[in-house]
Amino acid sequence: MLTAATTALGTILVILGIVLLVLPGPGLLLIAAGLALLARHFTWAEDLLHRARTSLDDRRTRRATADAGDAGDGREDRGARATSPSGADGEDDDTGTGSDGSVVPAA
Repeated sequence: MLTAATTALGTILVILGIVLLVLPGPGLLLIAAGLALLARHFTWAEDLLHRARTSLDDRRTRRATADAGDAGDGREDRGARATSPSGADGEDDDTGTGSDGSVVPAA
């Protein structure tokens, strides 16, 4: 009796979670809860839940690694090209700056 109730509740949660993927609501949370209930009795649900956890852990690791690489000194380089004077940013443009600050074509 308990097995049937757990299976029914798990199935309902998974189906409701799938519906809530397209409607507003906690779809992924309900799918995970349903799979957790189903995993008590079915190995396919346990395997699916394990793959989801592994995938989530991999994504967290990649994000943490990417965030650590971007940390640097805390400053962002946005706009560096726009504020740097004529070619000082390493870009190869065809202009230079004259002695009076005017833009002069490069020779």
